[in-house]
Amino acid sequence: MTEEISSAEVRSKLVEALRLDLVGPGTDLGDPQEVLPQAPSRWYLTGFLVPLGAKSEQRTDETADDELDQAGDSGGADEDVPTDKPAARPRYFPSSIGASILVPAETKGMRVIVRWGDYRRSKEPPEEWERVPREEVVPIDLTKATDQPLEVKVPKSDGLVVAYLSRPVGILATGAEVPAGARTVSIFVVNRRAEAPDDTRDGAFAFQVQLEIFADVEFLRRPDLRGGASDDWDELVADLQYRDDGEYAVGHNVATEVIREDGVCCKVVRTCWIPEAEVEKVEAAVIPGVELSMDVLADLKDGADAKEKLGPLVNQYKKWIEVEADKVLKTPQKRFQTGQELVVRANVAANRIESGIKLLEAPDCLEAFRITNKCMGEASRRRFGVMQGKPYGEVKPAWRPFQLAFLLMNLKAITEPGCDDREVVDLLFFPTGGGKTEAYLGLAAFTLVLRRLRNPGITSAGLSVLMRYTLRLLTFEQLSRAATLICAL
Repeated sequence: MTEEISSAEVRSKLVEALRLDLVGPGTDLGDPQEVLPQAPSRWYLTGFLVPLGAKSEQRTDETADDELDQAGDSGGADEDVPTDKPAARPRYFPSSIGASILVPAETKGMRVIVRWGDYRRSKEPPEEWERVPREEVVPIDLTKATDQPLEVKVPKSDGLVVAYLSRPVGILATGAEVPAGARTVSIFVVNRRAEAPDDTRDGAFAFQVQLEIFADVEFLRRPDLRGGASDDWDELVADLQYRDDGEYAVGHNVATEVIREDGVCCKVVRTCWIPEAEVEKVEAAVIPGVELSMDVLADLKDGADAKEKLGPLVNQYKKWIEVEADKVLKTPQKRFQTGQELVVRANVAANRIESGIKLLEAPDCLEAFRITNKCMGEASRRRFGVMQGKPYGEVKPAWRPFQLAFLLMNLKAITEPGCDDREVVDLLFFPTGGGKTEAYLGLAAFTLVLRRLRNPGITSAGLSVLMRYTLRLLTFEQLSRAATLICAL
């Protein structure tokens, strides 16, 4: 009997394969004493440090080009005319990696574990490179007052050093979020080995390098000051919404990850070449009294029936807005203004949803809405029946609350070409699998049906909806879902 593997396990295996392919083995992955058939710098793409004083030929990535850097400059349309490739800039391998952390005033020192792998080339053919795993502990003394970085040799490393600098936190970061006397500590591991001959240059490189930093006290969260110093709306919103979140470490030439005790206290920070972050699943809350079934909404009797089944969506939303409005911070001023503006925008959205429900009193809008729900339900059965392994008739298609809200809030702009809302771009921002596609396909279906109802015959022909996807693989998947809806229509 075959053991069933979850999607999380598959994803974990893919991440492990990526780490092994790009960086190589570590303390928790792969063979720590592996043997490679060629130089490790050709086998692995990242994760290694070259000697700081090596000649440029050894420090330069000969295989690098700038095509990936230029990928975002073009619109990416198929008809784009290719331009002449610019001259490639030399790309250098790093000679150091590090991390900066924030510590309280009473911190006297820290302990740094340096992990890496050395590769030794065989003296006899065929060419083989054998990995020697290394790990050393380096103490850091923070009691020495100095404006210049201090260096401590990594024992038995033949030239690796740990460089560190401790500085008082700047005046901009002082306040309630940062205790008095806090210091920023930057710690690096630097490859100061002598360069090796070209044919054995990798013998002087340090591979799979990692820093792990320990302290006897809890690290402090570093406040993000960009929101307070910026007038950019996205920065202001992020500053307000994530005011209780902070970063414990900033990586230099590398990413960092924090290790928490009991999920709260952070006393350990380590570097990582391939950063990972968990994206929490977006789960819609149950809203009492709101009808989300596509089948039920496809059989609405009239405008009054629509108001009865959909009205609680607006009522509950407005109650939620009132609760959130009471949470708006009075200080600092920028956060107060941002919070007030978010409340205003939320009320605008609520009023737009309400106007969409009122539009369903019009016979043509109500009929278009009913047909939209019928066709979206049909498309959902075809899609989810296969995905969930259920018979066609057992699939019960339903909207998520935000999808229905998005559809309703845009009805007025679709039905009334002179509406001011047509000047607004509504952005749906959810992780993959959050339900964005069904939301805009529902709006597209309503638009197509309403056009047919209002313009019978050949006068309804023409272009109504534009869909553009910049990722090729995404294009195929979205095309399938759009085609399923069109067939249902």
